[in-house]
Amino acid sequence: MPASIDIRAAPDLYQAIAEMPLSATKSIALCVEGSGVSDPDAIAAVCHVLAKSQGCTRKELHVDIVTLPVLPALVTCTDLTALNVLAPTSVDSMLGLITRLPRLAKLVLHRVTFDKIQTDLSVPPRDAYDLIAPLDTQLERLSINPVRQQGVVDAVIQTINYLLLKIPTLGYIDSTHAPKQQVLEFVGDNVWRYPHLAHVNLNLSSA
Repeated sequence: MPASIDIRAAPDLYQAIAEMPLSATKSIALCVEGSGVSDPDAIAAVCHVLAKSQGCTRKELHVDIVTLPVLPALVTCTDLTALNVLAPTSVDSMLGLITRLPRLAKLVLHRVTFDKIQTDLSVPPRDAYDLIAPLDTQLERLSINPVRQQGVVDAVIQTINYLLLKIPTLGYIDSTHAPKQQVLEFVGDNVWRYPHLAHVNLNLSSA
């Protein structure tokens, strides 16, 4: 078995792939592709393959099916290092994925929905005594591209500001519909209390 494996396949093929010996693999990236698939068992089948590859330094999951959402509870392989999701993902699910996958270094979400957010995304004022508690994550790169919705700009900015404070390991974030100047002002106001903000590369819309 090679030290590195990259596979693109339809969901129904992963049951057969699971029979392959993967214990010696050090790097694995699995991509689920197809159309019209919405059965959550498809995620379970891929996670079963990933779970067999113990000791990997790179373990990536790409779900390139717009009808197949990736909910935190479905991801049983919690040592992923990268996750890429094409289907719509709520802000609450995004936060759930980040906390459920502590080794995750890269997260790419192509269709983030910002309506009906349950999580409190408020950030402390500049003169607050206590710092916001960080998330237990190793996330370094985050890409969140929102679904166009009314009022989405304010919600995107609030979410990005919250994540910037909550994830000290974050070194790169990109998003559309997030005016860069407003986020830069937030960073400037808070960098003295959260020094890690000085090292974040912001790739945001310029509007």
